[in-house]
Amino acid sequence: MPQESRPRAAPEVYPLADQAQGAPPAAPTVSFLCSLCKTRMDAPADQAGRTVTCPDCGTPAVVPALAASALPSGDAPAPPASAGPVEVYNVLEGQDQPPPTATEVYRRYIPVVCALCRTRMHAAEDQVGQTMVCPDCGTANVVPPIAVSEARAPLAPMQGYELAAEDSSRPQSRQKRPEFTFKCPVCSTRLQASRGEAGKTMACPDCGTDFAIPLPPADEPRWDPFEEPVEVYAVAGGPPPASTPIPFAAWHDSRAPGLPDGEDLLQDDRDLLPPRRSARKLPPWPLVNGVFSFPFQRSSLVCWGKMAVGAMLVQGGAALVLTQVQAIDQTGVGLGYLAMAAGMLYTMGFVCILAVFFSLWISSSALKIVTETANGADRIEEWASEDFVDWAFEALYLVNSVVLSLLVGWGVQALAPRLPPDVTVIGSLFLLFPVILLSMLETGSAMNPISPALLKSLFLQWWAWLGFYVLAAMLLVAVAGVVLGLWLGIGFWSAFPASLAIAPALMIYFRLLGRLGWYITVRSRAPERDTAE
Repeated sequence: MPQESRPRAAPEVYPLADQAQGAPPAAPTVSFLCSLCKTRMDAPADQAGRTVTCPDCGTPAVVPALAASALPSGDAPAPPASAGPVEVYNVLEGQDQPPPTATEVYRRYIPVVCALCRTRMHAAEDQVGQTMVCPDCGTANVVPPIAVSEARAPLAPMQGYELAAEDSSRPQSRQKRPEFTFKCPVCSTRLQASRGEAGKTMACPDCGTDFAIPLPPADEPRWDPFEEPVEVYAVAGGPPPASTPIPFAAWHDSRAPGLPDGEDLLQDDRDLLPPRRSARKLPPWPLVNGVFSFPFQRSSLVCWGKMAVGAMLVQGGAALVLTQVQAIDQTGVGLGYLAMAAGMLYTMGFVCILAVFFSLWISSSALKIVTETANGADRIEEWASEDFVDWAFEALYLVNSVVLSLLVGWGVQALAPRLPPDVTVIGSLFLLFPVILLSMLETGSAMNPISPALLKSLFLQWWAWLGFYVLAAMLLVAVAGVVLGLWLGIGFWSAFPASLAIAPALMIYFRLLGRLGWYITVRSRAPERDTAE
């Protein structure tokens, strides 16, 4: 059995209500309004004369006495047991109100606006002429009478629509629109103007430009379904007729005379194509013909001039720096010494930057000469571009070739210290530079200095290599003699006239190297062509 939580406590007893007995009579109540906010309040009749506080505005109010007619008579039937005191609420008292009665629903209210704070209030019809106090500012306002609205007759229809008879005349065409649209000639803002304003000057509201209003466009004719014909398409009732193929021989015989055949048409198309250039053949003396005259070609004179001017600027700047160094050595320490040192450093920096740009451009131009000549071109059509990045990438071929050649010379000098250092370094540069550069161009990479095909040509086309080295040595000796003579004659300032000899010598050297590559390529492919034939 479940244990009791409180076994000693007496149980609570609730008596049952007797249905035969009636409920006690309810105490009478009295209803009254607040003098300030007109809130309706209810109080027991025995509290008549006491002062209560309005629950809305807090204004004190005196509970009035209950009228004699409102007192319950002894014979009146008692209300049911469930009926209690009835609370009465104003319609506009607040939220959570019970549904209004029929009297409150159909009661008409008059809007009252406070003359001071413009608060909107509502009053009943029986309050017309009375004073209503504004609950916000406390201003007294008189309830106005109900405004009588004038009866208005219903509007007559403005326009009717009827079906037109077949014999009735057609309506007149619509009139032209009084306004047309155009655009501002500066900012293209869409504007409108009447047709009578065409030709006048107006200002654009967006950009402020003054311009003349253009003429209105002509009205395009409207499509009239009663006048213009309408195309009618009929649905085919059966399958399409079958076509009979014509034999080619019958078609060929039925053609008009004089028409070309298919082969003739193809030949005509071939005639319209530009003629293909045949592969240029090697000259009788590939290392001599057109090599030494290359700088004097019309397309090469511009490159010669650029190389000469660039070399003059670089070598002239270097000579100026050397002159400043000699002047500084003869000047004592002081302000003049500092000024000359600053000028020398500025000139040296400018010359270094100019030398870098000039070296990259020369490397790109020299590479163009070698590649175009090795491909069999007699004239260079496309020289170095104007992109500095292209110069830097193309200069890698020449820079890597020079560096690798010098490294080999320094290695030989380290292994044989008795040899003159100038001979080993200059000799390795003279012998290995063309081999490494052509190997890189053959492999297509500036990082691959070894090409088996080119190394093979050192043995198979040795006479071509020998001729190249002989002509290159003669060119080097001639240029060195000219530069040395100018140096002995005019000293530092020999850089300017020496540039006119160094520039064409460089062009001839790389032209000679390109011809060597062309000769090796042609001779290497000759056995393949003989086998194919």
